[in-house]
Amino acid sequence: MTIPLRGQTGEYEGKRETPYFLKTDTVKKIKESVCLSLGKDASRPAKEVRNAKSDGFTLQNLKNELKHLGLTETFTEIQDYAKDVYVDVYAVKKKYNLRTCDLFDAIEQCQLICVLNRSEKLKKFVHNQRGCERVPGLNCADCAEKDCVETTCAVS
Repeated sequence: MTIPLRGQTGEYEGKRETPYFLKTDTVKKIKESVCLSLGKDASRPAKEVRNAKSDGFTLQNLKNELKHLGLTETFTEIQDYAKDVYVDVYAVKKKYNLRTCDLFDAIEQCQLICVLNRSEKLKKFVHNQRGCERVPGLNCADCAEKDCVETTCAVS
């Protein structure tokens, strides 16, 4: 499933290659497009994220929570991103164990990857904003191509 950006989205076209701000109206239109593309899933009542155990949570706990929240129905591939996201969240954790706030971060990152992978324009926008590295597990073709070119040039 892809997310078509319906209606006029103003200056947002994914073509500008430097960071810039979006107008509030443009953000609202993008949000509406995302919600429309999710259809019935967007109107489903939200479930509460369960608390992490006192000794933290594991990758399997993250996958179980994604399923518990119904996100595996909305985004069938969401668990595919859990490992990369888990590794990143674990690497930047602030305390000894992963806490509930870290679980929220991991769930958010998994959802973000799913949404971005459904819209090339949104993905390109994040890339042009220099934000790809802020989304662990996001495979950006533009960044991969750039890294390949830089590596090739550095070796030559």
